[in-house]
Amino acid sequence: MDKCDARNTLTESKIIVTKQRLLLMQSVLEFGCPFSASEIHANNMQISDLATVYRFFKLLQENSIIRSVAQMNDTQYYELACKHNPNHPHFLCKSCHKLSCLEAIKSSDLFRLAQYTPQQEVDDVCVIYTGTCNNCIKNNLGVTNDE
Repeated sequence: MDKCDARNTLTESKIIVTKQRLLLMQSVLEFGCPFSASEIHANNMQISDLATVYRFFKLLQENSIIRSVAQMNDTQYYELACKHNPNHPHFLCKSCHKLSCLEAIKSSDLFRLAQYTPQQEVDDVCVIYTGTCNNCIKNNLGVTNDE
């Protein structure tokens, strides 16, 4: 999969590039799955505090570089919002609380979902499936991941 470049991503959005922002942006680009501010902060504790990460996330959201995908246990999760990561549904396991990405929904299906709001102007659609993931199902049946 192609990747975005941290410096280009910031400059294309007219965000002033600093060493700290560049390192945080690189962490966001490398995360590979939905992430929280705490997770990005944990990877960058030496360069920023958690409040700085939250301010940076607000700036990234305002510039449509990241999007909010879910909230669970008072934690907001985000993901990269670029051409390499089109909008797609997610699966939230109620047992292990892991949030994972699913295959993108076809445009025709998204348009069909939008038809449920005929008097509204839809900007975005967020689909989150909840249930039990395969690993938790296996563990509940006494099957280990090694088998």
